[in-house]
Amino acid sequence: MLEQRPQTLAEAYDIARRHETTKQTAFYFTNRMHPGTHNVAERRPRAAVIREAAEEEPTETAATEQETRWRPEPASPSPYPPHTFSNQTFTPSKQKDRKDINWEEIHCHNCSGLGHMRRNCPSPKKTTKAQVLSASQPGSVSLEVCAVLDSGARKSVLPLHHYNAVHPEVRPPLQPSVVTSVVGIGPGDIPVVGEANFPVQINKRQVSIHFLVADIASEEALLGHPFLVQSKARLDYGTNRMVLFGEEVPSFQPHSKPPLRAVRVSRTVVVEPGREFLVPGCTRFKGQFKGEVMLSPTKGFVEKHRLLVRPNTCKSSML
Repeated sequence: MLEQRPQTLAEAYDIARRHETTKQTAFYFTNRMHPGTHNVAERRPRAAVIREAAEEEPTETAATEQETRWRPEPASPSPYPPHTFSNQTFTPSKQKDRKDINWEEIHCHNCSGLGHMRRNCPSPKKTTKAQVLSASQPGSVSLEVCAVLDSGARKSVLPLHHYNAVHPEVRPPLQPSVVTSVVGIGPGDIPVVGEANFPVQINKRQVSIHFLVADIASEEALLGHPFLVQSKARLDYGTNRMVLFGEEVPSFQPHSKPPLRAVRVSRTVVVEPGREFLVPGCTRFKGQFKGEVMLSPTKGFVEKHRLLVRPNTCKSSML
């Protein structure tokens, strides 16, 4: 076997395979020609079999009659990895699969043609250009709002500018309201934009509160009588304590202090119906105001007492 001087390892395995097959064939026919001998197969280590892309036929063949009766056992899968020559890996199974490829059905992702791949496309390569636009929408996911508890209000009211400050993705949509306007929280009738249920977090509890949304300039939300019933509120004015939903609410100081307006009347004045009377008093503003400031009672106060009160216009620099 070594006299043939194989040049590669694959040729050496092929010579060993042919030598082993010829030896097994001769041993088989010897047992057939001498029936008296015991048909005991000689157990010797077999050479490893490496199958190439095209397997060669054995050089020595037996008679046609005996060929139909005896067939060599199928070779077991080779435990050896594919051979590497000149930094190229040769895998017979992959080469066979590539021969079975129907190139007429190959779709090119470059020119959308048939018969070739993108890496072999003769057309110029396309350059994909993408323009990334970053859009930002102003709004806040969580908003801190001061609220005033009003036991006489029949509805809870949220200012429109607070509603617009919530991010549109988490802001509940407004529904039409049967209430068209609210009175008693401004100088006149204030139209209602809509109503919605808002998630409100008080301490560590989150509840849903129904609000009317009105276009008022106030910085505080108004929590009316329905909320006091819902939260089972207990207000202790003596100790300045407030309990909502069974938990005491601590004093809250917002990060940005809203402008507050306080008006104090120096004395109690009884105004007769149908008369106009100017009430002297002291007005104190927290914050800077420019221009003229109009002081007027609310419409609810006027209608309740049937008063005719003239609005008092003054300049902020005089206060």
